[in-house]
Amino acid sequence: MRTLFLLLLNLLLLIRSAAADKPRGIFVLQAVDEANVEESILQKANGLSIRFKWMSVDKGSTWDWSFVDSQVERCRKLGKPYMLRMLAGKNSPTRIDGEWFAEAPLPWNETAQSALSHAIDTMGERYASDPLLACVHLTSTANNRSAEMHIADRITLRPDYSHAKMITAWQKSIDSYSSAFPHTALSLNVALKPTGKGEITYPVIDYCKSKLGDRATFQHNALKARISPRWRVHLLILDLGQQGLPIGFQMACPSSNKERFGGSLEEAYRRAGEKSSYFEVYQGDL
Repeated sequence: MRTLFLLLLNLLLLIRSAAADKPRGIFVLQAVDEANVEESILQKANGLSIRFKWMSVDKGSTWDWSFVDSQVERCRKLGKPYMLRMLAGKNSPTRIDGEWFAEAPLPWNETAQSALSHAIDTMGERYASDPLLACVHLTSTANNRSAEMHIADRITLRPDYSHAKMITAWQKSIDSYSSAFPHTALSLNVALKPTGKGEITYPVIDYCKSKLGDRATFQHNALKARISPRWRVHLLILDLGQQGLPIGFQMACPSSNKERFGGSLEEAYRRAGEKSSYFEVYQGDL
């Protein structure tokens, strides 16, 4: 039954998105900088989600794309599309000058902003023209951990903090991604920051829509079978889907086919609504 369900889900996602140039289907999540996805699992999925640290590829005077290249080649051999997600924040190169805070460059550190822009440009030069590239996930110096819009704890208590500085950091990064990947879907991994009301989030979403047009894609990274009907970030993503924008979801944690997330994997999919175009799923779920 599970195999039949996944086949039907894949078919529905492909039909739903056939007319649009956007990521679609089920992408299996790979560990950061680690080729842990088994070949048999990748064959079951529509594509691969490749995650890597900024510090892993940016060596200052040289670049090391060997891990990413090896995973792209895996996808090419199987004819599978892939996503790219470069993690900044705590995963930034330690050589970056200027002020740091909470183990990451300060979000408004202009040296870090310039270095990240250069890394994005270099990534675009290498992968933007690949027809198998389905989506690139956005990151910025405003990130502190993961690719979601999480910020450093207590950073809002700094006397030089402002929402405007955080928003500007995101805008600069979005500009870089837009230029480096002019024909690729670009996904914002949404979190309502800094207080749960989205004082940073909503302006960044608006900027994505105005800057990226139909390339703007949105997701949240905590899909569960039992999502509160009042959970604002989930409702926000569903609303963006109702507006006709591509939306996707990442599983909250590996379920390994167990009754996790308060229920089954199938229930978690249904919570995503009819407008979703893709899912990022851990290999245990497949």
